[in-house]
Amino acid sequence: DLPVYSPSIVYEGTPNPGRDRDIDRVFFTDIPWVLAETNPLREESRQYLSGTTGQLGRLFAMGADAWQLSKRLPLLRQVEDAAIEGQTGILTMDPDGSIHREQRWAQFQGGTPKLLSPTAPREGESAPTANN
Repeated sequence: DLPVYSPSIVYEGTPNPGRDRDIDRVFFTDIPWVLAETNPLREESRQYLSGTTGQLGRLFAMGADAWQLSKRLPLLRQVEDAAIEGQTGILTMDPDGSIHREQRWAQFQGGTPKLLSPTAPREGESAPTANN
């Protein structure tokens, strides 16, 4: 009955219930590029570029966020609560100018990752709940 948590390496990025059924109920964090059901940039990249799934897709998402950040740094500096919904997560800037990223949580259910509520689990709290 103890919750099991894992880093994103547990998921290759493509649903495969036969392969992943052994890790049912495992919670993990990953980027929106991987976990979002629909993502126009991801779909477009697959049409024109091979290899934008799995680890290469994660790298592509980081590059897309770097490009977005380059255009929006002034906004992040001037507006205290400003955030960018990027391909790698919610991007914010602290007063020192460091960029922080909040990823999404999912849980394997029936061998398939199911996106959970956007709040991360905290020590002593129950596990995240599934979005319906």
